[in-house]
Amino acid sequence: MIQDMKKKKNKLFLLPYAGSSVMTYLPWKKYMSENIEPVFLEMQGRGIKSEQKMAADFETVVNRLYQEMTSEITDENYVIFGHSMGSLLAYELYYKIVSEGFRLPEEIILSGRLAPELCIHMKKVSEYPEADFLKEVAVYGGLPEEIKKNKELRDYFVPIMRSDFKLIENYVYTNRHEMIHCNLTVLYGSKDYSTPSDEIVEWRKKAGKKFSCIEFPGGHFFCMDDSNMKDLVTCLEKAFR
Repeated sequence: MIQDMKKKKNKLFLLPYAGSSVMTYLPWKKYMSENIEPVFLEMQGRGIKSEQKMAADFETVVNRLYQEMTSEITDENYVIFGHSMGSLLAYELYYKIVSEGFRLPEEIILSGRLAPELCIHMKKVSEYPEADFLKEVAVYGGLPEEIKKNKELRDYFVPIMRSDFKLIENYVYTNRHEMIHCNLTVLYGSKDYSTPSDEIVEWRKKAGKKFSCIEFPGGHFFCMDDSNMKDLVTCLEKAFR
């Protein structure tokens, strides 16, 4: 065997959380090994797809993400990661992969969200007046001060946030009997009120293979804390070993 052949890269597919562009994960790249290739799966209506119309339903989003993701895969190992809304996207994307007969990922990593059957009674906040809507968003701790103070930024980001919240509010949970037959890891913040430790472990019931549940210090957006990034990327890379 030729020893100096270029090592095959593993692909890490990253899905956005509500109101964000997937490029918010870009700072993680500096901690990644050379054989890990992050692939930023962007939703319509933000980031590099800001000129595209935002999708009106969850199924459309998942179908588009599936087409984009599978077009990126040849023979590489791959892992899917999503935080908050991105976890729900990753969960549905897994079953889209199964239904299409595509090769399963090595692992899916779900962060900052309870199993979908535990989240079916969400408040319908997407149609709240702007001030009330932003108060609801701020509860999660991910609303930058710049958006609160700058009307131009609010005019750009609030429609995206409303659209994403509406997608989640209108999501219809289907009780699938088929387990997740790749490794399943769930991450959560120690101070995230939306993912209490005694409920986050309910994901275990969906695991048909290896299951791990890992706590990180911080609130709902623990994954964006500088102090957690290196350890979090290490956790993601373990999925390929």
